[in-house]
Amino acid sequence: MRMRHSLPALALLGLLNMPSIGFAADMPGNYYAGKAQMMEYGSLWYVRGDVSFANYPGPDVYCGCTLQNSIKQDPGIVGGVGIGYQFQRFVRMDATFDYRAPSKVTFRSPDNSTGETSIKTFVGMINAYIDIPLAKNFTPYIGAGIGAAMHDTATLNKQKVVSPLTQPSSWDGASTVAAAWSVMAGMAYDVNPNLKLDGGYKYTNMGDAHSSKITNLSANDERYDFKKLTSHDVRIGFRYVID
Repeated sequence: MRMRHSLPALALLGLLNMPSIGFAADMPGNYYAGKAQMMEYGSLWYVRGDVSFANYPGPDVYCGCTLQNSIKQDPGIVGGVGIGYQFQRFVRMDATFDYRAPSKVTFRSPDNSTGETSIKTFVGMINAYIDIPLAKNFTPYIGAGIGAAMHDTATLNKQKVVSPLTQPSSWDGASTVAAAWSVMAGMAYDVNPNLKLDGGYKYTNMGDAHSSKITNLSANDERYDFKKLTSHDVRIGFRYVID
């Protein structure tokens, strides 16, 4: 008799438990699927390549303590490669290496002599970015980097006109390593899940460079220093996500 009354109660209890059993059965799949998606997104390594047009304002050129006049530096081309890691949707970092082709620097000294050399530069940077996803396939970003620049100056030739003759002189080039930093902003476009086109602006401060010292001159004429080497770059390139 007790068994007959308890059967409906057990059946009702089973019906009440069915939704929770179904929910519990669904949870592991959804949970692990979401977890797997997060892990997959967090493991996005990418490689990158860029070409830039560099506009150089021109450094301050000193011979000893004397600032030179009419300083100009020609625009140049920059090629870069790098590898990066997307930590999450909004944050990524990469390491980049840029080669800046030789760019001619000209100036005039207070004694009215003229000088000319060229500077090529290798720049290595660690960069961090904040991505700002807006519309489908478009992602603006801002970023900053810190690293080092190695400058190679070519032979510096100087011409002094002493009527009716021209007196030439020269200083050998030199290699210099300086601290460097940059700030940037741009826009990425998703061509497909693995390939992004990347374009933007980058400002780079590359520190100082100098020529070799020259002997048998006064201390103020030992070498030429090129201070505050900076660049305004317009870049276009790509990022390719490694599966």
